[in-house]
Amino acid sequence: MEHNPQQYTESWVDFEPKLREKIAFAKAHAFSCREEFEAILQNFERLVKQSKTTNMTSDDQNHLRACENALLDATVKVASLVEMRWLLESLEHDEDTIESRMIHENAHANVASMLGADHLGYAFTLITAKDGEHFDFVPMTRVGIPHEWSEEKKSQVRRAIYYAPEVYGDEMSMDDKKQVDLLKKK
Repeated sequence: MEHNPQQYTESWVDFEPKLREKIAFAKAHAFSCREEFEAILQNFERLVKQSKTTNMTSDDQNHLRACENALLDATVKVASLVEMRWLLESLEHDEDTIESRMIHENAHANVASMLGADHLGYAFTLITAKDGEHFDFVPMTRVGIPHEWSEEKKSQVRRAIYYAPEVYGDEMSMDDKKQVDLLKKK
């Protein structure tokens, strides 16, 4: 992974208002419940898979774009653990939740980097909490797998990344387990 010093030169004074804006936008577009998020995600994944094997109708293409936009609009991307902490604090999560999530997601990032994949930051898709005033989230460590790797190596690295929290003494999340199950089916 190549280090880009320019990536880290933006001051917090300049960055903080941009992050506030991203969070406000994602909150305005948050999913109403976990089931809604999962339905959109499943449709998106199905349509992406379909697009690789068949010609899609214009309706399918429009539906794919709508699913992608819904996912992107409800998601806040951050580049670092500092930004992640600030995001989770701004969502009013308690210290135990913040620390646990940071440790968990950082485990994924560390293993990705150790295995030669690119760590691209973190993403949090927002879901309106049951109380209607706060926000839950679906976290993701963003990783780039080199295209030139064999499919077998890509699969092994993805699997290791999903298992990473266990290596660091944490448990795999339900989402991590689902991803491992999907890899096994390929």
